[in-house]
Amino acid sequence: MRLTSPCHIAPLLLTVLCCGLLPRSSLCWYSWRNEVKKREMVLLCNASELFVEWNVTFSALQKRAVKVNVTAQHILQNIKFYKNQETVKANADSAIEKVSTVIRNTTRALVASRGFMDGIERDFFNAFEAIKDYPNWYVYGHSNKNDVDGRRKNEVLALFKNITKMYAECKNKFVANEHVSVESLERKVMAEVDNVSTNLTAWEEKQRTGWNAT
Repeated sequence: MRLTSPCHIAPLLLTVLCCGLLPRSSLCWYSWRNEVKKREMVLLCNASELFVEWNVTFSALQKRAVKVNVTAQHILQNIKFYKNQETVKANADSAIEKVSTVIRNTTRALVASRGFMDGIERDFFNAFEAIKDYPNWYVYGHSNKNDVDGRRKNEVLALFKNITKMYAECKNKFVANEHVSVESLERKVMAEVDNVSTNLTAWEEKQRTGWNAT
């Protein structure tokens, strides 16, 4: 679904500012209006996709770590039932130490993802606030994304109230013959994470490679 890189948006916006000086009836104005709206959608879709997939991935890893921790704790509570108690205890202690690290790291990752989306939200909100009193003078894409029946809403933050909804709408718009939702993604990722044959290190690296290509 990644149609273009978000880093290509900045030069476009500079051009839009130049076109903004021209009359609304000019060909340049209408051409760049449509182009900005399209590229803005790509930017928002990519941001929502990264946010959702990042959260689903690290939430799944955290859930698996919690399950392993519960199992290891249960083993330690019933250590008397094992023949080789010293070895079993050492393995359980090692597992608890490792999953504790995983839980801390995944928690940090989930916090970081929220900061990323907050940054996207602030960028759009600040630009909206700067031009909202002059809607006919400028043509930023985000000012049109929240357009209902030709009426421009005056609160761009509404775009970010339900990121998961935006994710599903974007995926289903660009992925043919496939119904995508956050729930279906969660089921898919958990199935991969819970598969004992999955090399989690290689799997996580594959996920990161995909995100970096955004």
